[in-house]
Order: sequence, then C-alpha cells, then structure tokens
Amino acid sequence: MKTLSVAVVCLIVATGITQAAPPRCAPSVPRKETEAIRSALEANFQACNNEDVKALTATMSKTLPGVPEFAKEAKDTFDQTDAYFRLADFELLELRPPYAVARVVQITLPHDEKDRTTGTNRQIFYREHSGLLPPWECVEYLQRFKKEGGKWKVDLITTKPKPTVWPPGSEPAIRTDDMPAR
Repeated sequence: MKTLSVAVVCLIVATGITQAAPPRCAPSVPRKETEAIRSALEANFQACNNEDVKALTATMSKTLPGVPEFAKEAKDTFDQTDAYFRLADFELLELRPPYAVARVVQITLPHDEKDRTTGTNRQIFYREHSGLLPPWECVEYLQRFKKEGGKWKVDLITTKPKPTVWPPGSEPAIRTDDMPAR
C-alpha cells in the first residue's frame, strides 16, 4: 500500500498557479505527444479537484496495482479534506512507447485560502489525514505514464517527491521552508 500511496501523490494534482507553465519536452519528443501526455495528467488533476473517484481511476493505468484500494483511500481523503491540486510545471523527459517519463511540479493548497494558517502549523490539519497528500505545498517528482488503447494514462511516480519552490529563481510564491516533513 505504501508504494501505491507514493504513486498516488502524483494522481492528486491540478491546473497551474494562475496557469501552468507551457509543456516542455526533450528535443527528440514530438510536441503532440508531449501535449497528449500532459493532457492525461491534467484530466487526472481535474478529477481530483472535482473529487470524482470514478473519473480519477479512469485516468490511471490498468496495470497499476491496488487501484480498488486506492479508490477507497481517495474517497476517504476527499471526504476528510478540501485540498486543491495544481500543476505548476511539466517537462517530458523521455518517450519510449508504451512508456513516457515527465518531471512534474505539483502545488497542493487548501481549497479555500481562508483555511490557511501560519508558521509551522500551516496546512498540517489536512496533510496529516492521508498518505495521498504530499508533506509540502510544492513538490517535484518524476512521473511515469503508460499508453493503453491509444491513450496515455498516469502510471507510477518513479522518484520520491521532494520539496521545491515555484516559480524557480525568484522570491517563491509557494514556500516550502515552513512545512515540516512527515
């Protein structure tokens, strides 16, 4: 279940800060494939923000183990929390059909900004409810996708999510320094 929980962190994501950065890809990857893969992730994000478990599992690879258990955990998380997931950055790094790997920057915030607190207690109230939620507001990880039946599906996170800031290289709009790790 721990492996599935790690894989699921990526499954709970959404659209950009105001708008996610345009997709980037390795020079050898066709732009059309990059956009199709990113669209698959964005459908996953939207399903999470809509708290639609059926739509969420429809975005996932059929070969991902533990999907029924994940669906129950996702429903429980949706019932207990009101988080909003955003995609800040997406870069397709590798395309070797039927698999692709992308670098993803995910931002997770309380759905209603008035629910935010300050200091070390910031957002702990919902982050401790589920292993599906990342321990920091802004995380980066590598996400694998799988093409099934001509459509790209979210498959598996291949690296441990790590804290990051967005936008990079400037005073961060999204802070991670005041979010304690679990």
